Amino acid sequence: MTAIVIDSVEADSDKPIGDVEILGISGTMSGPVAAPAQPNIITEAYGLFPTPVMRFKIGREFTETESEFFEANRSNPRPNSGNTTSEDRYILRNQEMLDLSQFFQRCIDIYMQEIILPKFPVRPYITQSWMNFTEPGQFHHRHEHPNSYLSGVFYVHGDPDKDRILFSKNNYEQISVPPKNFTIYNSPTWWLPAGTGDLLIFPSRLTHQVEQTVSDSTRISLSFNTFLQGIIGSADELTELVI
Repeated sequence: MTAIVIDSVEADSDKPIGDVEILGISGTMSGPVAAPAQPNIITEAYGLFPTPVMRFKIGREFTETESEFFEANRSNPRPNSGNTTSEDRYILRNQEMLDLSQFFQRCIDIYMQEIILPKFPVRPYITQSWMNFTEPGQFHHRHEHPNSYLSGVFYVHGDPDKDRILFSKNNYEQISVPPKNFTIYNSPTWWLPAGTGDLLIFPSRLTHQVEQTVSDSTRISLSFNTFLQGIIGSADELTELVI
């Protein structure tokens, strides 16, 4: 049922060198010294502390009730920075969205069990949810989702050949070394395609945005935040919190 995309936007090097020892040479040199023969260097790169982004596909068409509900919310939007959003800020609490809400919750549970692997009973639940409408030429500003653990964005309408979501590193790099080719290890940003029926779930702290769209049709998405219910921290480490 799931397709997993694990993307790291926090690694720092294109070709980390493993197990390198620098040898010092002492003594006097009276002329040119031939470079020693170099053995074959075996390297292996480790994507330490990656930021997992998981993709799910709903695998069905929208019902007539769902489609009518989307259109009703599109007809009365609220201005946003670069695009518009729905007036309803708890859109998944509507009866018309019950099946989608349950699908999202199942996907959240899969993310927790496959990525987080919690030691104690804890489960994210959906808090706020809203729709986003991005017309041709519009954009969605760069942002994160405070007061949320995991966030999700579901594409009601998107063209995977033209629509995409852009993720960014949010840690400061004091020294900048521009790469000749971008990889998941050296890129400050990384984009993923956004197609109808796709759901992306990611840590709410991950910076993301929608660049100015080049599609000929309106990009429509449904976003949500989550918070935790259960046990976080550890009693033995004096960090336990039951919420």
